[in-house]
Amino acid sequence: MKNYPIEYALRVIGPCIAALCMLGGSALSGANLRIIEHDRSFTAVTERLEATFADGMIVHLVDRRTGEIIADKARADNAVPAGMGCLNNDIPSMSKLHVPWGSTALKQQLPIGMGMPNYRRPNSRSVYRLEMKENRARVAWTGLSNGKDFYPNDALTIVVGIDARGALTVQTSGASADAGVFGATTPLINIDPNATFILAQFGGMEFDRTTQGPALMPFLGSPFYEVPVMAFEVANSSVGMWIEDDTFRTFAAFFNFSGDSFGFSFEQLNLMPFEPYKNIENKAVKLDCFANGDWRSAMTPYRDWYRDLFKGELRVRDSITWARDINVIVDASPFDANALSAVAALFPKEAVMFHDWNARKPKFDTELPDWTPRNDFIEQVQRIRSFGFRTMAYVNTYCVNYNSAVWKKDGISEFFLTRKSSPYKYKGSASTGDVSDLAIGTINYAQGEDQFKGMKDGQIVYGDPLSKRWREYHANMMKWWNTTTGCDANYEDTAGTTGDFGNGTLDGLMAGQGAVAQMRKLQEINPSVPMASEYGPSAIAFAVTWALNYVQMWGNQEFRQYRLHRQHPVGAFLFGNRQWIPYIRSGNDFMRHLATGCSDALNGMGMMASSAAMQDSMGFMGHMVYRSRLFAELGLKPYFPDGRFAKHIRSMYKDKNGKLYSYYDDGKLQQLLGPDGKSLYGRIDGLDRIATELALPNWPLYADGLIFGLDPNQNYALFPRSSSVSTAIRISALPDGISLGKYYETPEGVFLELRSNVNRTGTADVAIAFNHDYKHLYVNDEELPFSRSLTLKGEFPLRMQAVHAGKKRTMNEQFSGAMMSRSISASGIVEANAPPGTGIIVAEGVSRKAMMYNNAQTDFLVVVPTADTSIVTYVQNKSATYGNGTIVRLFINGKLMREFDCQVRNEPVPGAKPRFTLDTKIRKWTVPLGTYIGRTVWITLLSDGKGDSNSDQQWWTTPILISDAAQKNEEVVESGKDPK
Repeated sequence: MKNYPIEYALRVIGPCIAALCMLGGSALSGANLRIIEHDRSFTAVTERLEATFADGMIVHLVDRRTGEIIADKARADNAVPAGMGCLNNDIPSMSKLHVPWGSTALKQQLPIGMGMPNYRRPNSRSVYRLEMKENRARVAWTGLSNGKDFYPNDALTIVVGIDARGALTVQTSGASADAGVFGATTPLINIDPNATFILAQFGGMEFDRTTQGPALMPFLGSPFYEVPVMAFEVANSSVGMWIEDDTFRTFAAFFNFSGDSFGFSFEQLNLMPFEPYKNIENKAVKLDCFANGDWRSAMTPYRDWYRDLFKGELRVRDSITWARDINVIVDASPFDANALSAVAALFPKEAVMFHDWNARKPKFDTELPDWTPRNDFIEQVQRIRSFGFRTMAYVNTYCVNYNSAVWKKDGISEFFLTRKSSPYKYKGSASTGDVSDLAIGTINYAQGEDQFKGMKDGQIVYGDPLSKRWREYHANMMKWWNTTTGCDANYEDTAGTTGDFGNGTLDGLMAGQGAVAQMRKLQEINPSVPMASEYGPSAIAFAVTWALNYVQMWGNQEFRQYRLHRQHPVGAFLFGNRQWIPYIRSGNDFMRHLATGCSDALNGMGMMASSAAMQDSMGFMGHMVYRSRLFAELGLKPYFPDGRFAKHIRSMYKDKNGKLYSYYDDGKLQQLLGPDGKSLYGRIDGLDRIATELALPNWPLYADGLIFGLDPNQNYALFPRSSSVSTAIRISALPDGISLGKYYETPEGVFLELRSNVNRTGTADVAIAFNHDYKHLYVNDEELPFSRSLTLKGEFPLRMQAVHAGKKRTMNEQFSGAMMSRSISASGIVEANAPPGTGIIVAEGVSRKAMMYNNAQTDFLVVVPTADTSIVTYVQNKSATYGNGTIVRLFINGKLMREFDCQVRNEPVPGAKPRFTLDTKIRKWTVPLGTYIGRTVWITLLSDGKGDSNSDQQWWTTPILISDAAQKNEEVVESGKDPK
């Protein structure tokens, strides 16, 4: 072992400055680097860490100040890409390791120990050489192997130094006798298996051994890995790894867990096409330890570098003072005067902005880039602004419809630059699995002179902002748009899809530099118009005030469930913007929980529909309104104190008076804590009971501060106890394994359903106390004597109705005087009143009054007059094109009698990918009631939006009673007359 005796002090002296600047650092007196050479490896020692390099990897890492071994070479885990990447005439293997989003939740991870034939790394046959030069260690391995073949003339070089802060810098380069070099990477492996990683994904995501089975997860840069920065926390330290790259070239991140240790690396890529390259030279990757630090400490150097790089642009962005006061975005209509008045009555006007998803005259995603405003949009903007609110609209930074009218009129073919390639689908090669369905952007694979070859008229095409004329065209169009409409802000959709698209270097710019230039141009030409964007990757974040984080949309249910409790405010910390989670597609409790929970953790804002302000303050609908009001009235802003957050604290806020608020999430309970430490609101999932100072409105199962009877598979919103209202019944104890399935009350009666969570059989006793007298009591369809205090016994599910006398109805007359229409959540309690719209269903040649129910139900009480009585209702879905349709259900006394899903699954060929259509036929449902003669029955009509109410138009006629001697239980179907 050779220990270099000289500690190479970096001093401000002429010969060294240029060399150090090449490494991304600068000279600093007193910063020391010491190199200890071993047998074919070496250790770099800085003031804060010791990093041992072997065979092109960092195999051992120690925090010198705490003595912790952060990465232990004894684990010898190296199943991660390392060294130099070369095509090797094997494009599929290269593409497999460069998928955009290799999440385990999406089943797109790769197996540990898989072969990596594209990567050439040092092995025992390599010639090893280490030398000190200009205060840096330079190590070279000549002769590399891909695990099968040996390439004696290939070389990998790593230059190690330190930057002005004392961080270790690692600059990797490679050279090959073969063409096709695409990248190079020096991974950090053998990381403590108890580490918690915070990655720059979806605003900031957490990973640890409890959530990761053995897997290699690749991420191809933005938008799914937004920033080339990573941090992980161990017992008494945190570690940061980052790249300060002002060219914003494409990178990949590789994150693996072997079961015994973690590994991580950033790979920097050459520009496509890769075939001509025989070498690569990376920007320096920086590495440092932070004693008693957290992820924020580890990411601070990158944050400071970025904000210095874009200080002018950030000054322009942040000079729009009104945009900094926005704390609620309303992105679901109606935007009429009544809705605006309701919002104005509850919210400070300066805190609210209304967003329109399609303010253009053409239909969504058609006729781009035609920015003709919708006929009523300018009037809408004026109306919203008359209330003192701000406005924002959807625009699109890069998309066009090929050969649209405006395309032809403006000669866009002369300056539009298509996206031609991606490492994961290189030059149009077949993608691996279903990855392409989840990738952002459309790639056009024409490689010849005609870049539009094979395109169909009207198809969506993503452009590359390396085209200067496109950048100017789009910016000028946005100037015209805002001047014409008066709209205050723009949501620049697709702006976050930055990267290298196979167009090389144009006008001195490459890869992500085109996106930088596009956002700079928008700022230059529209300096008073703030912008939102799809995601907030580093190439555009300097110009973004609100980064859209569409948690309800991306990924699958497993991924959404994963992120519910694992978000951290990385984007807000690095770039000083706000994460914007929209309201749309929040059609069920889980989605609303997801939207509000992720927003809280990411230092986001309030969100709601304009009509939501008129809803009851209960359930998740009420929670969204209550939370939004709190954010608006307090003026909450992100706050980042020094040092680690307290246990389970994910983010912090400061109000307009300087008081601090903390967001708590222990994986089951989420709550916002006020300056006094008391909870202002909460959300729970995965629990069957909770002791809390908060209340669950309309929940009849509580005693001594304990809320019980919860379903661990459901989501619940908690409110301050003062907002709780007494219920018509009270249950003070419940057998284990039983939960409340549904509970609601009206002036006419109260409905209760208890379910078993453990598939129990038999009966159980449930003591119940009533606060009102009722005429009739039914338990599982059996009438029992009513008493203010009694014990229920029955099989589960146990359904109870306590009702006043039902209304006597005339045969063949549509019911009137229905109980209030309401939205009832999956957790079983009323979320909000939902008055239905009125219309007509033309059935059997007769026009019948109908009501529209989107994610709501309406109930009727009726006395069954005769033994041949049946109930008749007509149902029709009138949405023929968009959305996922609804499920309609009819219940009698809580028992399901009829059900139909208007989204029809078609499989034209067995095994083929299914196709879905929307059924618009009219259905006549006839259900016999004769067995209930003389009794009051509870009739329920329910529409289930399946978690997405987008475009739903589900219609019902109010029921009628008929005399049906044959007592037919039937359905009659006829074609819909008017699907519109």
